[in-house]
Amino acid sequence: MRRMENLVEKAWKAEREGKLKRVNVDWSLVEGHIRTSRHCLTVAKCLHELNTKKPSGWEFCPDSVIQECYYAMYHRALSFLARKGWASEDHLGTIGKLIELLREERKHVEASSLGKILDDARKLREVARYAVYSEALQDKVPEMLTKAEKFILELERIEGV
Repeated sequence: MRRMENLVEKAWKAEREGKLKRVNVDWSLVEGHIRTSRHCLTVAKCLHELNTKKPSGWEFCPDSVIQECYYAMYHRALSFLARKGWASEDHLGTIGKLIELLREERKHVEASSLGKILDDARKLREVARYAVYSEALQDKVPEMLTKAEKFILELERIEGV
């Protein structure tokens, strides 16, 4: 629970620094984040398939799959925030605000679950981004793909989309 509180505090810090702010709802921005989220998830699935099939000349890239999964979730979270009249330029602030907004809607279980999924994905993305080459990352890919899909579907369910 303390981890979620720390993330909410990061959102408050981002607000104070102007990296997370109230804005008018911009439906084109909401839809843009949804499209980007879907695109990132599709790219992740395609890269995973290529990594699995290993066609001639293909460069194995589980790091890219992990990064695309994270950004699929991140853009879906940004869409959720934008729908509520928030804009964020801070990853931790986005996660914290997502948790806070879900709690305001009395979605405490979802706030903890989705907050943890997104924060774990953020940490793994950081590892993947700076990994030189790691087959060990491939072991994380199936779970990451599953969590990305779960995250996106759960936010859609909450929003009634």
